[in-house]
Amino acid sequence: MTTELTPNPSAAPAAEASAAQPPAPTRADIERIHELREALRVRKAELDAAHELVDEAFAAEREQIAALTEQLDAAVEDVKARAVALFIATKREVRTPAPGLQVKVFKEVEVLDAAAMLAFAKQHVPLAVREVVDEKVLLRALGDREVPFLRRTEDPRAQLATDLGAALLKADLKPTLAPAVEAAIEQARASQGGGAR
Repeated sequence: MTTELTPNPSAAPAAEASAAQPPAPTRADIERIHELREALRVRKAELDAAHELVDEAFAAEREQIAALTEQLDAAVEDVKARAVALFIATKREVRTPAPGLQVKVFKEVEVLDAAAMLAFAKQHVPLAVREVVDEKVLLRALGDREVPFLRRTEDPRAQLATDLGAALLKADLKPTLAPAVEAAIEQARASQGGGAR
């Protein structure tokens, strides 16, 4: 699930001042996402409750629909089975025993010996044989080894905790974490040539 953040108007001047360095996400941003998630959860719960009321109101109709569906399925299977039996009994002559009903023959093939089939294909129909590389197995075997046919890249992705309420509460219980995070941000900016604020 992706959540769009509405721009914080108070962050605009700071963003213009350091165009190269995006503003760090703040606790207020996380609290806003938490509020949006909670609002969504409440609305979904309200909708689910409304659905339950509708389901209860139409329970008898749903039972009738289920019974009719069961009867229809049984009738269809019976008619199809009788049509196939007639088709077989008449030695494939009666393909359309009733309007809207037709017997079609579907051919199926079962491979009994895959190795024999592969050997036959290699000798008689080589175009049918493809070589396939299992990329997962190959990458696991290569590890971090550099090879000319691969290019490795990194794609940093931010992830939000599923339970932001718990994460925010945990952050409140560990107030020493925030200065450490600020120091790390300042250090990263300094190492990138951004300098201190």
